[in-house]
Amino acid sequence: MGEEFLNAPERSPEHQSRLNHARLIDGSELPYRGQYRDSFDKGRSSSKGYQELLADARLGKFSHIAVAYVHIFGAAAAKIRRAFDTFIALGITIRIATYPQLHPEEPDGRLIIDLLLNMAQYESARISRVIHERMKERGLSAN
Repeated sequence: MGEEFLNAPERSPEHQSRLNHARLIDGSELPYRGQYRDSFDKGRSSSKGYQELLADARLGKFSHIAVAYVHIFGAAAAKIRRAFDTFIALGITIRIATYPQLHPEEPDGRLIIDLLLNMAQYESARISRVIHERMKERGLSAN
């Protein structure tokens, strides 16, 4: 996904935190252990936050993960699917603020997640194609 997606106000860490608290954390009886963040700079991402999250999950430091959007683990659908599989295999419950009733560990929930990821991947490819076509029409290089 492009830099515009990552820099959109609704994708800011602050907005995601508020969304997670409002829809998943506040009112639950689970303790809040903190937030893990990856950084994005000029289209590059650092996965330090994800690696720390994974290490803490393997150490059993928490039982649940709250994410704001299905796409939170990265742009590539395959990477997101692997992340979900990894956490589910570790016994971690994943809940998504934009789909709070969705249960990724269940077949129906996984089907919906796969559909959402496929739709996002399609939309990203479609937008990329449109941008390249417009650049070509204007005589601009797509590189």
